[in-house]
Amino acid sequence: MIYTTNINMIKKISLLSFIFCTLSIFAQKDLKIGYVVLETKDTIVGTLKNKNYYSKSAVKLYQENDITRFSKRALSEIHIENDAYIKSDLTIWSQGFFKKVLIGNVNLYTYKRAKLLGGFDSDIGFGRLAPAIRFYCSDYPNLTDSIRDINKENVADFIQTYNDWKLKNPESNSFFEDNIHTKPKINFKMSFLLPGAGFEFVLNDKFSINTMLKNEFGYSSTGGWDINPFIDTQLRYYHNMDKRKAENKRTYKYSGNYVCLMDGYFPKNKSNLIGIEYGWQRMVNKHWYSNLGIGAGKYTTGNQSFAIIYDLDFGYNF
Repeated sequence: MIYTTNINMIKKISLLSFIFCTLSIFAQKDLKIGYVVLETKDTIVGTLKNKNYYSKSAVKLYQENDITRFSKRALSEIHIENDAYIKSDLTIWSQGFFKKVLIGNVNLYTYKRAKLLGGFDSDIGFGRLAPAIRFYCSDYPNLTDSIRDINKENVADFIQTYNDWKLKNPESNSFFEDNIHTKPKINFKMSFLLPGAGFEFVLNDKFSINTMLKNEFGYSSTGGWDINPFIDTQLRYYHNMDKRKAENKRTYKYSGNYVCLMDGYFPKNKSNLIGIEYGWQRMVNKHWYSNLGIGAGKYTTGNQSFAIIYDLDFGYNF
């Protein structure tokens, strides 16, 4: 009886060993030669799993019998044979890895099914292809005629053609090249999330006055729908302009992070909301902008003395 039990145990161990070895062999077959580039600019060579790395939070690098796990925060690039994934801003508060398809004066990237353009790896544009092409390739001859036939399937051909043309015409500058760090004296804005309009007035490279007339909407069972207009005036200090320039990120029309003193005036009840706010503003191609701000303030009248301030906005910058 004891002998039989030992034989069965040996069979089970042998079967498990066989399964483990088989899985290891298949796992090794899925590995490709590559390397990772760290934020410290160090390059580490090894093998990586052959898959898409668009939204990975961590990457495993295999070196002989060692496996090293690198977090997204530690990485700047992932290279697998001929494929390169570049970490860049995905939203104003998160980052992702973009597959670099074409390299040139204008780069072409993919993120999952989307195809995106960028002048630099650190500053990849979002939105539809046509506005992005007008932003990055505005100096291409007869662009209006060419852009009509461009889509996701053939955009790579156009970008390659444009990059070849730029090599022959190095003196020509696109709108992106001429305006990556420009700030028009007055930026007229139209807000869509809280309908309204206003302007951002340039004081210098880091300071601006942003004034918007907006409308809040509310509903109550007794009064029905209500519109509450207000004037939001902010003295903004964009503290990371120099850093963004050094990292080849656009500061066009104050694309950056800011801290501001704000004063919201509500004509209906003749009250002011005075406070401080921290925010992120980004330009999408030439005209579209997004803004997110959060802070705290105090009303000058009424029973509600303290308020949490949130400012979520998307609109058109003329």
